[in-house]
Amino acid sequence: MTLISRYISEDYIIVAADKRVTSFDKVERNAISVDSAQKVFLGENYCIAIQGAARTTKSNYALRIKEFVNKNKKVSPPQLIENILSEFEDASTDLDVDELNLIISGSDKGRLFSFFVDVKNSDAKESTEDEMGLRFNAAASSDDMLFRQAKIFIHQFFQAKKLLSGFKLDDLSQFDFSDIVDAFKSMYTRFGQNDDRYPYISEKFELYVIHKGGKIRKIL
Repeated sequence: MTLISRYISEDYIIVAADKRVTSFDKVERNAISVDSAQKVFLGENYCIAIQGAARTTKSNYALRIKEFVNKNKKVSPPQLIENILSEFEDASTDLDVDELNLIISGSDKGRLFSFFVDVKNSDAKESTEDEMGLRFNAAASSDDMLFRQAKIFIHQFFQAKKLLSGFKLDDLSQFDFSDIVDAFKSMYTRFGQNDDRYPYISEKFELYVIHKGGKIRKIL
């Protein structure tokens, strides 16, 4: 499992992805994991994070995403989503793809945007209804177990640092940017150290921030 995380506020977007890639040795019948994968690809005013079947016998989707971003350095949301769905239409018939999801985030004309794209089912959703502005892979609400667990780890970080007033965590905008980044660090560490439940999520990850003006900075 890959863990792609995204938080969108009024002024910036945080996008993070763990670096683990896992392959299965059919002879030895075991899983081999390496923490070196690139899962976030940067354009000039946006980035695309990939989760799911990044590579199959039919196609290397991660490489194709990288090439797409290299050819389309600067984009606007409506046309971008149309182009993505058209470019990866073949994934819908790839039998080796159970799921192939993209989180596309950026800034266009001073406005932040973020979309979740289910490539397998040719579907795209804007982030306007994501709980607390958060998304973890396909999960955007506490109805999903992965979302609940990620939120628990973040909540426990703020509690331990005595930064949380009250018992509930229902808004991240009350926290400083640096504290939110540290909460993401803690979350990835907790997932990565909980190997029994989440063996395919690494504590090694990359994190970027996108500002309203379009500037993208790598933080980790």
